Amino acid sequence: MKASLRLLNASKARTPLIHFLGPRKTPTEPHVHRPHVMAPPEAKGEAFEAFLQKLNSSDSASASTASTKAATYRNFWEVPHYASFRPPELSELEIEEIMASFGLHCNLRMLMD
Repeated sequence: MKASLRLLNASKARTPLIHFLGPRKTPTEPHVHRPHVMAPPEAKGEAFEAFLQKLNSSDSASASTASTKAATYRNFWEVPHYASFRPPELSELEIEEIMASFGLHCNLRMLMD
């Protein structure tokens, strides 16, 4: 009985629950920036225009800096200090603690085997 119900349900075409309104269209005009409908009145007037000017000036500034060629480095230690991904310098005490814990770990492994 259950097998026949499964076969019956499998033969039906599945209809999705989401329905789209009309065909897909690529916009032909650029997006126009405007304040949100529910924005407070003080954010809709001159404040929004000032924000747009600031946004456009930052876009043009970032575009001009992006055109400069970025420096590439073959080894990580050649990277300047201001780069955030440079590994931190380890002190002698930290190195000794790491080596001691590694030696302890290896000794425990040999005892367990």
